[in-house]
Amino acid sequence: MPLETPPSFAPPSTSSKGQTQARPNYFKDIQPLFLAKCAQCHGEGSSIGNWQSYDVALAKKEAINNRVFVVRDMPMVGTLTDEERLMIAKWVEAGALSGEPLQ
Repeated sequence: MPLETPPSFAPPSTSSKGQTQARPNYFKDIQPLFLAKCAQCHGEGSSIGNWQSYDVALAKKEAINNRVFVVRDMPMVGTLTDEERLMIAKWVEAGALSGEPLQ
């Protein structure tokens, strides 16, 4: 099912480097976002899922998308911008690609 972009914002069409960003990947786009915005509850040692692990995030991708993009009740602490929510949804819709781990 394709995602519908809420009317309040347009999807980001370029990266910060000005290059078209077709599909987000975990290591480049999602893991840094999870680290900055979700690690308080979903970090290393979390009993509810360490989203810093690609394997855990991949296994929970549908639940993450539902809570972050559809229901919009996460994060419980802090906030995500509409663009960040859309990036997570696009990552899930594109197949939750891993990309290459950053060095």
